[in-house]
Amino acid sequence: RFFYRIFKRKIYKKFLKEIDYIIDIVKREYGIDLTFRKKIYLYTLEIYYLMRKEYEKVIEKINPKIVLFNYKPTEVKALINLICKDKKIPTVNLQHGIISKDLSVEMQTDRDNLDVFPDYLFAFGEILANCPSKIYNENNIKYIGHPYLENKLKIQVERPSFMKEGYKYILIVSQEIIGKEFSEFTSALAKELKDYKEYKIIFKYHPAEYNREYKNLKEDNIIEIKTLEYDIYTLQKYSYIQVGAYSTGLYEGIMFELPTVVINNFYGADSTIETLKFMKKGFYAIKDAKELSNFIKLGKIEKPNKDDIQKIWEKDSYNNLLKEVRKILKF
Repeated sequence: RFFYRIFKRKIYKKFLKEIDYIIDIVKREYGIDLTFRKKIYLYTLEIYYLMRKEYEKVIEKINPKIVLFNYKPTEVKALINLICKDKKIPTVNLQHGIISKDLSVEMQTDRDNLDVFPDYLFAFGEILANCPSKIYNENNIKYIGHPYLENKLKIQVERPSFMKEGYKYILIVSQEIIGKEFSEFTSALAKELKDYKEYKIIFKYHPAEYNREYKNLKEDNIIEIKTLEYDIYTLQKYSYIQVGAYSTGLYEGIMFELPTVVINNFYGADSTIETLKFMKKGFYAIKDAKELSNFIKLGKIEKPNKDDIQKIWEKDSYNNLLKEVRKILKF
């Protein structure tokens, strides 16, 4: 990148001009200033320009029959997918997060014009994958389940040393863009439950929040987790209840028969409520910490029905995965 900016300066300036042009359009049309993402957009164009030939060599050498992507829309994955399409190698997107009606904006484009998007989607289940038909042909969405989560349910996981017997742990599943709001909610809940010593609150930072410090969480009944030492599944297995807004982790926690609470005025909560409104038990939408504390104090928290849990996730996901790969490869 350093050398091309010196010796291919015309191309470098062309990239900058195009990015500024797009940023200006978005600002005028939608009132959103994307200038802070300029470096990211430049990096994307540079990756395509500088690395395409190198990745083509890698793909030719490996000669894969199929490529599966763990969903995370990075520049390199998009480039690899583009190369695979040119070489007629089928590509599959493994669902990572919930695709709700209002969270699929990133995919609202014509399928035929989006060469960097995978051919197939291996999804968790029908309830958790509201995909616009513009992106995937209906026959190319395969509901296989969640192999990693299923495996986590089967294996024995030890209780973390800080989660003592005799306490009920309230797990807060924070999100990067609304972490401050979550910290304020958690602080308020801690104050509401300060005289109820059997309850402890675990504030699980989103990985993108690990560099943050929320001073309002320095309470005796709050435990902060901002490390990869304890994955969310371990915390869910030994928690009494989980609280969040739109995290995929909430849906995964339901698999552990964990009562689930959504703060209904938080960003993204409306889509979670819409998705899980069919649940007869174990799912609650609340407005604030006081309402949740009242539920807890009155002992109104119930576990989800197993029948409802089974509607969310496809079962036997590992075999489903193998079956669909065989179908795509026609063997």
